[in-house]
Amino acid sequence: MSAQAADSSTKPFSFDTIEDFDKHIDLSIPDYSTLNETILRLSSYFVKDGGRVYDLGCSTGKLLANMASSNSAEGVKYVGIDRSENMINGHSPKVGLELLLADLTSFDEYKPADLVLSVFTLQFLPIGERLPLLRRIYAALRPGAALIVSEKLFIPDGYLQDVLSFVYYDHKRVSFTPEQIFDKQRSLRKIMRPLTSEQNEAMLREAGFSSFYPFWQSLLFKAWVCIK
Repeated sequence: MSAQAADSSTKPFSFDTIEDFDKHIDLSIPDYSTLNETILRLSSYFVKDGGRVYDLGCSTGKLLANMASSNSAEGVKYVGIDRSENMINGHSPKVGLELLLADLTSFDEYKPADLVLSVFTLQFLPIGERLPLLRRIYAALRPGAALIVSEKLFIPDGYLQDVLSFVYYDHKRVSFTPEQIFDKQRSLRKIMRPLTSEQNEAMLREAGFSSFYPFWQSLLFKAWVCIK
């Protein structure tokens, strides 16, 4: 779909009103499908029979549903958590998959888990709430279990930040009009605060993770697998 063919609507972007979010994010983030496929492959190392998986900021629950379908482990409890009623309503969970409407900054009912996913979620939380959440995740993980986290990054070098940002806008213009791109950027100003790669890794260490590694990156987007 070309930018010319895209809907020219410029209504403000909102998780509470957006339609077909799965398609939107797939078009918005470069190599997003590769990230999801890699997460599914990584999950096979951690999802155990009778275990538990959390997806924080699960949106429609599509990634969890695909994980439930692709993993051979039996009796696994897949739990998705999202604060947007628009995201999780109207999606019928599969057996073993539960979608909860909750605010991650206050949710503290985690049970022992084998895998926790946070896919472009921390960046939308207040900066002061991210480390406490990571500490709650670390406490819930069983020894040897994993957190998979992906984030949009801020580059401390102004020139590189400009270069990568505008290459990213070039990517988005394939599927969105310039008006849509600009409108979304305006809408995200108050709700998204990316950190640098170094700041994210410092938080992971402070939360308790001593073993983690970046396994995917595309322009300003990066993902890590972290082992307890």
